[in-house]
Amino acid sequence: MMSPDQSKTPRRPVYMVAAISLAVLTTSILLTTAACSPGLLALLYVISKEQESVNNSNSNAVDPRCPPPPIDLTGTTISYVNDVRPILQANGCLSGGCHGGTFPSNGYSLRDYNPSFGPGDDAEALGICAIVPGDAGASFMIEKLRDNPRQGARMPLLREALSETEIGIIETWINEGAQNN
Repeated sequence: MMSPDQSKTPRRPVYMVAAISLAVLTTSILLTTAACSPGLLALLYVISKEQESVNNSNSNAVDPRCPPPPIDLTGTTISYVNDVRPILQANGCLSGGCHGGTFPSNGYSLRDYNPSFGPGDDAEALGICAIVPGDAGASFMIEKLRDNPRQGARMPLLREALSETEIGIIETWINEGAQNN
């Protein structure tokens, strides 16, 4: 039986405990050999950032700074499921190596609808949200889809840019309230 204090502590799923244990072991090994190889320090940094991403990633978590909109499907012409998500899928944005995997690139997850509103590392550095329902112009996602964003590189990285038609569909979806429809 748990004490009252134990019942208040959230329990991590077993896979997260295992991942954390592996990261601690890996960190210990790397620290003991880091003095011999400066390259290992860079590797240690990458591992720590990936572990931070695992600890902070809940595939359906809502970032309170950038919440999804309340449901209101009146006047929407663009569907997230039928129009926006297929564009992201076709352009590789939802792949495991980009924003759809366990370790989303730049801390920005497109795995599910809710976390797509929260800022990734680039948007957070600017103090803005990736998607601002009703305002595509204030949405960092749109800026990142075009050349020369204020922070980071144009997305999708190392792929052909989205067409203006595709970006327009995403802009319209955001301007219509970025509904989960």
